[in-house]
Amino acid sequence: MRIFAELGQSTFLDQLPEDKEVHNNEGELLDPLSEGYRFNLEQRRITEAKIQEKKIQYHVSESILEESNTVLKSIMVQFHEMYARFKRANCTIIEHMSHGIAP
Repeated sequence: MRIFAELGQSTFLDQLPEDKEVHNNEGELLDPLSEGYRFNLEQRRITEAKIQEKKIQYHVSESILEESNTVLKSIMVQFHEMYARFKRANCTIIEHMSHGIAP
């Protein structure tokens, strides 16, 4: 299961209305004007901000990984091209040596 939704999509916290009934750890209903209620909403906002930050970090990491893979593929292509040139040059040298021709 993917932990992070795509950026721009709402999370479960977005779907909770501000005036939702909020209960404390003992299951008691909190008064919307109470300190506990405001604290709970603030904690929800803090949690949402942390989730957004993690989403951004995830997407940045994913972007860096994709770029690294692209660079690695490019290096591999260059290596194979250089190796093919080396093999051709080596075959030419061996062929010249077998015919007594100095390279």
